[in-house]
Amino acid sequence: ALEAPMLVLPAALDQADIRQSSTVPGALNTLTVTISTATALLTGTSISFRSLLDPATPFASITHQACGATLPTGTDESLLIAGGYLSLANLGKQHSYFRQELWADGKLRMRIMWGFAASATLESRLAAASQPEGTPVEWTVIDTNNSAVLARRSGFWRAKGRGGGNAGQWG
Repeated sequence: ALEAPMLVLPAALDQADIRQSSTVPGALNTLTVTISTATALLTGTSISFRSLLDPATPFASITHQACGATLPTGTDESLLIAGGYLSLANLGKQHSYFRQELWADGKLRMRIMWGFAASATLESRLAAASQPEGTPVEWTVIDTNNSAVLARRSGFWRAKGRGGGNAGQWG
């Protein structure tokens, strides 16, 4: 006797909801994902979320003594911890914003999110910023005690390379 063919239900989500704890750029944020499936999941089933943004990649550490064109450069990212260093290891990495953290007495006091209209590499961003007109940027200043937005502004970001020359001369 022939048995009935196996019935396979299509995989589907009945509900999918993502919420965040803060809408402030640069604030600590918790994502809460709620889903329900059309069919029961087997014990031991795992669900993965992919294509989340890469974690931040530090490229510079500045101090009151070493900033801008006076920063030593190289590809040793471990030197970023000590302060006063520009890493050239990620010049080709795409980004659309910078996160600047301001510390005093060992405590994070404030963040500034520098947002750019288009994704670019650090190398091309520095080259564009070295032009007289600079590159358009919007920045948001955030109080890290309560994630409050202290200011939002827009303007142009400008940078100079070694000896005041083209920023493409870094390194």
